[in-house]
Amino acid sequence: MKALFIGFALATALMTAAQTPCENGLAGEYPCNQIDLLAHLFPSDLKATEHNGFYLNDLWGWTDPDTNAEYVILGLKDGVAFIEVTDPLNPVIIGKLPEPTTVAQRTAHVMHGEKSTWRDIKVANNYAYIVSDLNADHGMQVIDLTRLKNETPAVDNILEADGWYRGLGSSHNVVTNEQTNYVIAVGLRNTANSCSGGLHIIDVSDPINPQFEACFSADGYTHDAQYVIYEGPDNRYKGQEIVFASNENTLTIVDISDKSDLKMIGRETYDQVRYTHQGWLSEDHRFFIINDELDEREYGHTPRTLIWNVEDLENPKLIGNYYHNAVAIDHNLYTHDSLVYAANYKSGLRVLDMNEIAQGKLREVAHFDTYPELDEISFGGAWSSYPYFASGTIAVSDMNNGLFLLRLSPKEDPIASHPKDSTICEGGTARFSIQTAGDGLSYQWQKFNGKRYTDIADDVTTSGAQTASISFPANRFNEGTPFRCRVSTATDTYYSFEASYTLSGSFPVANYTYESGANGTISFTNQSEHATAYLWSFGDGETSQERSPVHEYASSGAYDVALIAMNDCGGDTLTLRTAVITSIGHANEIHIFPNPVKDQFQMQLPNASMVRIMNLAGQVLYRSTRESGITTVDISHLPSGQYFVWVTTGDTHIRQKFLKP
Repeated sequence: MKALFIGFALATALMTAAQTPCENGLAGEYPCNQIDLLAHLFPSDLKATEHNGFYLNDLWGWTDPDTNAEYVILGLKDGVAFIEVTDPLNPVIIGKLPEPTTVAQRTAHVMHGEKSTWRDIKVANNYAYIVSDLNADHGMQVIDLTRLKNETPAVDNILEADGWYRGLGSSHNVVTNEQTNYVIAVGLRNTANSCSGGLHIIDVSDPINPQFEACFSADGYTHDAQYVIYEGPDNRYKGQEIVFASNENTLTIVDISDKSDLKMIGRETYDQVRYTHQGWLSEDHRFFIINDELDEREYGHTPRTLIWNVEDLENPKLIGNYYHNAVAIDHNLYTHDSLVYAANYKSGLRVLDMNEIAQGKLREVAHFDTYPELDEISFGGAWSSYPYFASGTIAVSDMNNGLFLLRLSPKEDPIASHPKDSTICEGGTARFSIQTAGDGLSYQWQKFNGKRYTDIADDVTTSGAQTASISFPANRFNEGTPFRCRVSTATDTYYSFEASYTLSGSFPVANYTYESGANGTISFTNQSEHATAYLWSFGDGETSQERSPVHEYASSGAYDVALIAMNDCGGDTLTLRTAVITSIGHANEIHIFPNPVKDQFQMQLPNASMVRIMNLAGQVLYRSTRESGITTVDISHLPSGQYFVWVTTGDTHIRQKFLKP
């Protein structure tokens, strides 16, 4: 269904889209899942200036504390626009604040039309603070937002800044905290006090007249940051002013409570780092979710969101990576009400569930693609979102396509329980299951292949009305690989949290050899693999838990000796028949075991002896000199029949009859 456009009688003469629900995966022309389109302002509605094919950049929001009116502050290539969105179906353009006139003197390599791609806005205590990057003499503009309700709305209404901080020139981002009288500019260029691109701290206790306060440069360039009064579990820093900085190749944590003694307290990097771009804390300050803007281009995977445990601020730990569904580059993300709102350039807004973040897991629960032309790893599309309006309106800025006002429209999640991580023995069976509620569901298990999730062939998937599971042999190739299930209704799509398995070891393999000694003594040599415990049963009622025991039998005979080799994976049993001779007996007799004989027999010789085997006709078929002790004789070459064994020791001759079946 194409969006229908209506006009309303305002000085803006603005055309905007009426509310368009997300139905069957589309809101008008925009791919979606459980997010409705409330309104859309095109760049032409905003009279936005084009620069290198782009019109917009960042945005932020503000709510008037007196009227509860909601406003979007939208970054353009040559300034910012102010839009009232209290009625999100009918947004009203209040006016524009142009960038300072001095910025015509830009950094040389961005002289294309004398416009800058980058502008950033944050709000604190009813004032907006605005900076711009690669924009030589921009400084930081300050505007009193309480003025907006008194303005006459018009797209051509030009506002003037209330303050202008010139202690910096170009700055990539600005960071605020409503609970303090400071703002922080980061990523500075073209100024004497650039702080090496680090934290340039500004006192805004008098917002119209900002003053430089302090500088942190110990870790170099900061691309973006979040500035909080820390309320997490690390009691050493509770109540302190803490900055979480995305520093190109690290997460860097700085305590700025004492402006005369700024301290870096934590710093970590990660595998496949390309450009640590931006991140935001969970609302309990236990986790920091961050993105890398260039790793997709280097490694070809879908956007990766990195999950850090920051419960110990001095030792942040990376605990998980979430790979998004659609091809794109990730940009700004924010957290609110246990959800992550991630703007992924050419795949739009992606909303992620944080309920299993302590396990390093996220899952997509909704999306809205503001750039339906294509999904690809390139710049353009959704720059940022603002999800903090009390009304539930979500604002998204798209570099190419304008401002989108959205609202979550979640249905009841049919996934009642998610697959769980497991520890499995190598050679065992990996099994993942989900439980669902509702009818008419279809299931598709997926596996992450190192770049993106791919469907697993249906012939290894089993489904039921309210359950779906997958099982397969556990091996090292798939160890640690994420698996998940996509659940679809007739109109909506849901994803389970991912799960993986870890191999704890291999199943044991029982094996042993033995050697006969004098007087019924047998020495057992354990050759089992992967075992940690053993149980021997010697066939005479005796047992042992030694690894390689020595056992003495009380009487001659054939004994079935069983070895059970065990570990956490299970047990394996090997049973061998052992012939035991306790003594040679009387001088005129010998004992052979076993008898009847299949292939070999054993006997005990008191002295070195000549051993012969003869058939009943007296023909010698075997002759060998053997040393004293228990000896083994191989008769596997003889045909079935009755035989005699003759043992000659000096002048003594002993004969024993045996049968080979």
